[in-house]
Amino acid sequence: MKIGILTFHRASNYGAVLQAYALTEVVRGYEPDTEIIDYYCPEVEMCHYPKNVFKRQKFLSACIHYYGKCKKYGIFESFRERKLRLSKKYVRDDIASASSCYDLFISGSDQVWSKKFSGMDTTYLLDFEKDSKKKYSYAASFGFTSFPEGTKQTYEELLKKFSAVSVREKSAEELLRSQCGIDAFMSLDPTLILDREKWRKFAKLPERNRKYILIYHVQPPIKLIDYAKKLSAQTGYEIVYLNSSYTSHRELDHARFSTPEEFVGWFANAEYVLTNSFHGTAFSVIFHKNLVVELKTKLSTNTRSRDLLALCGLGSRVLDPKTMSVSLDPIDWDKAEERLGQEKQRSLDYLKGICGK
Repeated sequence: MKIGILTFHRASNYGAVLQAYALTEVVRGYEPDTEIIDYYCPEVEMCHYPKNVFKRQKFLSACIHYYGKCKKYGIFESFRERKLRLSKKYVRDDIASASSCYDLFISGSDQVWSKKFSGMDTTYLLDFEKDSKKKYSYAASFGFTSFPEGTKQTYEELLKKFSAVSVREKSAEELLRSQCGIDAFMSLDPTLILDREKWRKFAKLPERNRKYILIYHVQPPIKLIDYAKKLSAQTGYEIVYLNSSYTSHRELDHARFSTPEEFVGWFANAEYVLTNSFHGTAFSVIFHKNLVVELKTKLSTNTRSRDLLALCGLGSRVLDPKTMSVSLDPIDWDKAEERLGQEKQRSLDYLKGICGK
């Protein structure tokens, strides 16, 4: 079979490209003739293409951020060319022609069904393919817990035409079952089902001899950086701030404009990881790191990290922002892996079944 994956691989975002890479590698283990469909979604491009910063920000602010956007875009574009197995380019007007090129389609992972991020682009709902036997999803996400006004009918009609629906969150599983009568299946993020040793081979380790505490956040943190400084004083370990900004916390040692391989390497070699990011949590779990997770940020609560920690029995690793305290007792990784392994096997069995293996 030839399998085509539709996902947000064109986003200049570590989580997006790494989940795309991981899913492709896992599926290729079952069906080697698998590739990512190089689909151009205008909404995704608007968010990440450097020049579009001038459409979203005031001119002076856009000028300040433009250089960093260009450098970041180049890093991710290079990664796509270097590491992702891509098809020819498609746009909405010609995506229907892909039907004759593939025996099976997988939509996901990531928030491919989010109205906010895709502009309600129904390509990710595989509306261009008429044969239901060819339509599947893997760990796809809506990014919401209730259907936005006027969208339920579209989601229901199109997803009922899938052979099987795999989603990323429990809330999506429950939403589809209760609102649409669709028996969805919750799966792990692809980064968590790719073998640890493959991630080790993928990673580019930092040229750094001294032990360090890694900070990585996506949303603005509350006490995470303060706690990192406290932990640094207690352990004597340096702090490495995985952040490309030139204005944020200039007193810290920044790791700027890392490639995705370097990104994974920073986690693989860290003594401690302090994060509020789901993929920061995921790679800490993958590499068995001493992790501290700040679930509440200035903008939201990271329910995905919370659920992953609960699944692995690591709820004690949540930073209390009021007391600046967290348990640093040794983690029983054998027990955590046993719990995670059950869900990993279910996810792998689902993909294996799709491929008819």
